Amino acid sequence: MKKLSKITATLCVAAIGASMFFACEKESTIDNTTSISNKIQKDESDLFYEYEDEPGVYYWASNSEIIDKEALPGWEDPVRENPWGWGSVTFDSYGNLTDIACQGRGTTCGYAQQSCGNYTRTGIWVVYLNPYDNMKKTYAYEFD
Repeated sequence: MKKLSKITATLCVAAIGASMFFACEKESTIDNTTSISNKIQKDESDLFYEYEDEPGVYYWASNSEIIDKEALPGWEDPVRENPWGWGSVTFDSYGNLTDIACQGRGTTCGYAQQSCGNYTRTGIWVVYLNPYDNMKKTYAYEFD
């Protein structure tokens, strides 16, 4: 009887894992806006940043390469809404930005929006001094 319950539990865990794997797979669509959004999500490039002294020049957080705005036609610059919380940033061992968070009350982060035609995505922004780039004042964005 124990053997049967172990087998059943193993099958349940495998089924849950398989369903999560297939649920994370992105659909390819004809709609240009959705295609761009799916491309960004597949590349895990919904996290990017800009320096205060280079407004409008954005860098991918994963590899610090400049974002080619022409590859994302129609995307507008992100809009930072009023700050409401304390922001935090996380880096990997190579100095690449891996995550941002906004919580509590403060003035170093808030909500952000970015539009492309009729589509608007929401996320958060965080301002910080970049320890890997001469303490430059940096704005990071992460979108859902």
